[in-house]
Amino acid sequence: MPELKHYNTEDLNVGYIYTNLGDISIHQDIADGYATIYHSKRKEIYQNIGLRSCHSKRQRERTRLAPLFLKHFKQAADELDLKNSISKDVSAITQQLISDGIVENIDQEFDHLESKEPDLFETHSGSVVQKKLNEVEVQKIFDNFIIEALHPLYPESRSVGRLKEAIYRFFIGEFPMKFQYAGLDSQLVVLSEKNKQKFLDVINRAKRTYLEEVEKMDKELVIDENWEVPTSSNFTGDFEKKDNSLSILDPFYQSKSASGPEKKFAEFLDQKSDEIEWWYKNGERDGRFFAVPYEVNGEPAPFYVDWIVKYKDGRIGLFDTKAGISARDAKERAEGLVKYIKSENDKGKNLFGGIVVEKDGSFWFNDQEVYKYDENRLFELGWKILS
Repeated sequence: MPELKHYNTEDLNVGYIYTNLGDISIHQDIADGYATIYHSKRKEIYQNIGLRSCHSKRQRERTRLAPLFLKHFKQAADELDLKNSISKDVSAITQQLISDGIVENIDQEFDHLESKEPDLFETHSGSVVQKKLNEVEVQKIFDNFIIEALHPLYPESRSVGRLKEAIYRFFIGEFPMKFQYAGLDSQLVVLSEKNKQKFLDVINRAKRTYLEEVEKMDKELVIDENWEVPTSSNFTGDFEKKDNSLSILDPFYQSKSASGPEKKFAEFLDQKSDEIEWWYKNGERDGRFFAVPYEVNGEPAPFYVDWIVKYKDGRIGLFDTKAGISARDAKERAEGLVKYIKSENDKGKNLFGGIVVEKDGSFWFNDQEVYKYDENRLFELGWKILS
């Protein structure tokens, strides 16, 4: 995706290749998990379930400058007293050029000519002159300054424009009527050898505080009040088609790296056609997929539950398959899921479920408010067999 995001309108998330070739394939090394090879659609039997979901607030601001940066630049400029520390009367920028240089031996270094030491080697001679840069040259140097100052942020066009805007606003705000917005006069002041480092210090300080705020924002959850199974989904070559008739997406594509418990659970669900209307294998990212809130070290996070199962009696099962270490380490997620189910049922939903493990040919699930796991004591700890 050119803008590194998915859109609410599914048609915008799909691109097409038109070819007169009889068959076409995309080499997996080139596709690298990005190219869509398979496509499935939601079956018409689906009726809305309106689940309350959540996802982490998308933080493209981590890699680019958002409007929020303008505030941080102004704060940094105030803290470092940029207004009173720079020289404002800059009429031109010059560049040193070697004039009348003679290089008699190309194997000898000649950088010393720029440092005004033309007699360092007998084989070289020359002098240094100052050239006044024209408007086009100043603009190019200013653009390069902005690009280099953005590191480690990627210098895409919006970030470049945002940093320029912050600088231009500084001049307009601090020196009314003296500078034109985006004018050559402000660029000259920034590029002056007396001022360049001072502007760079402000930019670096603003980037640091900006990224610190973005990091805090990343922990915020966005609530989706009425989540539904996507109308369609795309899959890469990392997936393979499976014959699972109760999958609400037709056809069902399973990840080639799916765990053993995941594969067995899909087969288990598909054998329950007398009880189950449909099931959905959930994804693991953004607001497109279903997640319940839980806490990690006191910070909110989304838990993307593996399975959503619609039963014919009206219940909706929310299950997440685990095994071994992942089952032992599932306490926060398990308790977050149980808390979510209880809260939603209090509002009139008909949900059940929890963490699921396989033992002795049966699938056991835990719906206890306090999660405990011991493979050899499942029944004692309140685990139930999923019939």
